[in-house]
Amino acid sequence: MTEAKPGAFAQWNLSRVILPRPSLLYGLTPYGIGTPYVESLGGYLSRLAEAHVVSLSRLILQIRSPSRPIRVSRSSLRYAYPANGLGKDSEILLRNLEAATGRSRL
Repeated sequence: MTEAKPGAFAQWNLSRVILPRPSLLYGLTPYGIGTPYVESLGGYLSRLAEAHVVSLSRLILQIRSPSRPIRVSRSSLRYAYPANGLGKDSEILLRNLEAATGRSRL
């Protein structure tokens, strides 16, 4: 049997690894950032809902009020206005979406 020479084994890097904080939702990268063809908020929310295998309305409701779920009938389009940038709730939806995905400057 041969003896191992000193320094023949790879050294482990034991420095502390800093991991990003976990987020509630996947932090998908919006398409076209920095170009005139940047993805809309509605398009981003649609891709995010598809990635999480939930309906768009359920995703928006969860983002809007994660602590107290709101029941909205499927016939109501009240949840769609903030996703299209309409109404006063758009800014709130956007800030909650940034917090949920861990992405800034959406």
